[in-house]
Parts: sequence; structure tokens; C-alpha cells
Amino acid sequence: MTRSSILPIVAVLLLFTARSASARTPKESIPEKHIPEECADTLAEAASPRLGFEMGIELLSSYVSRGSYQAGASFQPFLRVSWGGLFIGAWASTDFSGTQMREVNLSLGYRKGRFEAALIDYYIAPHPEAEGRFFDFGHRSAHTFEASLSWSVSERVPIGIWWGTMFAGADVADDGRRNYSSYAEISYPFALRQAVDFKTGVGFMPWSTENCFNTRGFAVTNVYLHAAKTWTLRRNLRLGLLARIICNPYREQFNFVGGVRFEL
Repeated sequence: MTRSSILPIVAVLLLFTARSASARTPKESIPEKHIPEECADTLAEAASPRLGFEMGIELLSSYVSRGSYQAGASFQPFLRVSWGGLFIGAWASTDFSGTQMREVNLSLGYRKGRFEAALIDYYIAPHPEAEGRFFDFGHRSAHTFEASLSWSVSERVPIGIWWGTMFAGADVADDGRRNYSSYAEISYPFALRQAVDFKTGVGFMPWSTENCFNTRGFAVTNVYLHAAKTWTLRRNLRLGLLARIICNPYREQFNFVGGVRFEL
């Protein structure tokens, strides 16, 4: 066999060997078009979390918290900044006279899917022993600190479960012992015609909450039905009307709250 006839054969063998080695190279990446679209979206979100911002106000006929009446007509602004699953927020309430109830709540938390965990600082004034001492966080201060967990079962069964326990600040009994006052709530959201969103639920204190919520033993304090209708006015500005029927079996109280909500 001559040299000129051997060269084509060698060239074919070298080309076949190079292609085989390239196919076996472990560093070869999967072409992007072979990645499912939903996976690509998930990877993009994980690589660059989005910064979110919410703010707004509510004007309510009265302020009722966890089933208990707190103040008359109230102004309640809120602000929340999120990045990925992490969020920080501020919420406040003051009655229009500014003397009956002034409350500021600061929160830090993380949300992942249907699960959320948060730490909340409740600052409530006027307080007989702590007025003007915002940076006092002891058991005689106007601060209480709560750790909370919430979970939604699924999109098909959107039952929500929320639990919060006070762990620091003014949540103490008369004898100085910490109460670890807790509140739990089970809720269910649903919608009817005309795009009205409803939510009903039951909230209770599992044990005594002396000097915090002022309940003894197990107490059902919050049986409610909320209704809200929201319109988009322009761009991101939304207007909402809301109504809340709230019954407190423990205190034998019944409240009907109405209001408006503006949100960006």
C-alpha cells in the first residue's frame, strides 16, 4: 500500500477519534435550548433576586386587633421592602386624636413558598411607665417581641395556619415571670362574584396572657369574616374597600369595621 493511499485512511481515523473524544468530554455543557423553560426561570430568579417595594394606608372606622377593640377611627400606614424571600416591614396605627392608641410594629422575616417566619417588635404607647423611652426594651417598657410562623396548606386547599409567641419585652406576669403569650389563627380565603375577596377564620390564645392580651387559660378571641374589593386606578395605584365582622367570644364583644385602603 503506497503512502498516498495510507494518508486518507489516517485522516479519517484521526477525525473519528477527535469526534469521539469531544463527545466524551465531561465539561461539555447542556445547550440552553434543552433546559425546560420553567427551570430556566427558576435559575434566573435564584441568580438575581428582585427588589420589591410596597406601601400604603388604611383608614378604618375602628381598630380591632386579634378580636379585641383597641381604638376608634384610626389611620394605619404600612411599608414593606423585600429582596428574594427576605423582607423588612413597618406598620403603624394611631387614632385621629392621637391620645388613645399609638402603635408601631417593625418586622423582619423570610418567606419561602407557602412558609413564612418573622420577628416582630410591637411598640404600643401611651404606656404609663414608658412614654418617651423608645430604646428601653425591658419588662417595664412599651415593647414586646414576637416570633411567628405561618403556613398555607396548598393552592387547592388554601387553609392558612399562623402562630406567634411573645419572647421578650413587657410580656411578664405580675410576679415577674415571662408569660410567653401566644396567639394562633386558622383561616380560609375564598372569592365570590364581582371579584370580592373574602377571608374567614378563628383565632385563640392557647394559655393565659396576663398583662399582654389579658386572658385566662384557653380563650377563643377572634371569629371573623373579612371582605374586600380592589380596583386599579392608574399604574400601580390601587384602591380598596373593606368590611370586617369580628366576634370575640371570650370578652363577649362584637365589632363591625369598615374602611378604605390605598396601596402602591
